Amino acid sequence: WEDWKQTFAPQAGDARRSIYERAVAEIRRHNREHDAGRSGYRMGVNQFSHLTREEYRALFEDLSPRWRHREHWVRKRKQLVHLGAR
Repeated sequence: WEDWKQTFAPQAGDARRSIYERAVAEIRRHNREHDAGRSGYRMGVNQFSHLTREEYRALFEDLSPRWRHREHWVRKRKQLVHLGAR
């Protein structure tokens, strides 16, 4: 958590830690499946690992043509910062 937090979201509060830890548990479970030959890819943590599935989907649900507009991404970026990401 501390290494991830320092790299991706120094301002993330400890309330996000349990979400992150659940994500890591899911990643480990998936990677065991991969190692056993039941999946074609491995997973890892990233800048979104402290978000719930619902929060992640909310950031990218709007894939309309306006995604190309800078203002849209500025708004999405502000949402991420509010949730503790850089």
